[in-house]
Amino acid sequence: MAVGTLFLCGSCVSYALWFVVQAKVAKVFPYRCLVGCLQSALFVSVVITLAPAGDIYGWAPMWTLRWDLQLATVVYSGVFNTGVTFVLVSWAVERRGPVYPAMFNSLSLIATTAVEAVVFGTDAYLDGVLGAAHVVIGLCAFLWGKSKELAAAKAVNAEQELWHA
Repeated sequence: MAVGTLFLCGSCVSYALWFVVQAKVAKVFPYRCLVGCLQSALFVSVVITLAPAGDIYGWAPMWTLRWDLQLATVVYSGVFNTGVTFVLVSWAVERRGPVYPAMFNSLSLIATTAVEAVVFGTDAYLDGVLGAAHVVIGLCAFLWGKSKELAAAKAVNAEQELWHA
C-alpha cells in the first residue's frame, strides 16, 4: 500500500511538472500539436509494420487488425482519451498557464466514479463521496483565490496605467 501511494504521488507530481514544461515549450515551439501528430503516426506505422514481420514470440495473431470491440476501444481511447485531451490541455495551458489543467485533473476521478456507479451499477462508498467533496471544495477554493489574484493584478495594472498616462 505504501509503495502504491508513493507511485500515485509521483505520478501526480510528474504530471503537474509536465504542464510547467509544456508551458515553456509552447513559447518556443508553437506547432507542437502538428509535430506530435506526425511523430505518433510515424511510431504507430513502424510498430504495426515491424511487429508481424518479427514473429519470434508468436505475437503476429495478436497484431492482426480486425474491426471488433478491441479495435474500437483502442481507436476511441487514442482519439478521445489521448488526442482530444492533449489538445484541450495544451489550449488550457496556453490560455491560463500550467496551474489550471493540474487543478482540473482530479475532476476526472470524480467523473469516472460517477459514470462507473451509473453505468455499471457499482456501489459508491462514503469515503469516495467525501473524497470527491474535498476535491470539489479544493477546486472552488483555488478558483476563488485565483479570481482574487486576477482582480488584484487588474487593479495594479489600472493604477499603473493612470500614473503613466
